[in-house]
Amino acid sequence: MQYLLVFLISVLLAMSSHSLADGSDPFQQSMFKIPSKYQKDFANYRQRYKRMSGFEFSGLHWNNFVVVYSGFDDSAYKKNYFEFLKFLNMDEEDEEDEGITIGYQPYPVGAVVIKENYASEGSLPKEPSSLTIMKKMPPGYDPKNADWLYLQSDRDGNIMIEGKHGDPGVTEVCSECHSNIAERDFIFSTFYTVN
Repeated sequence: MQYLLVFLISVLLAMSSHSLADGSDPFQQSMFKIPSKYQKDFANYRQRYKRMSGFEFSGLHWNNFVVVYSGFDDSAYKKNYFEFLKFLNMDEEDEEDEGITIGYQPYPVGAVVIKENYASEGSLPKEPSSLTIMKKMPPGYDPKNADWLYLQSDRDGNIMIEGKHGDPGVTEVCSECHSNIAERDFIFSTFYTVN
């Protein structure tokens, strides 16, 4: 029940947070500059990719609000979100029932998940702080960790971390936590808002 309440609050917050302090629609503004070496891959992601959430508070992402975008194929993200809800709604009796299965879907090569991170102030999203990107690379990039590239840049496009699991900054800031959800192909997919 508490997870349902958290979900409903996040939906209401997303609906009520249509604008930032200046009153304009934040989904029509470009808040983050893409690092120059990744312009070809991620430029204009707001127009090219599917927005999967509104502003969602994330304790997993430095207590920021995040907005999630999925690129290329959003079906794995959606499927895994609904499988996650199924898991949340299971009780101890369900876990013993062999009729209930949780079937997470792997992401295809080229899949991209982008999270815009906004500083939290007074329980509301405020200033853009950083952009985090995961891209599913071709097999062999990092086979033990599902071949994900991790990238984080500041709002001005300066790269803060970049690489794969095992690279010190990437492991400390990103992949160590994501490795806890290998069964979901390393993507949390805990937020989804129909928009």
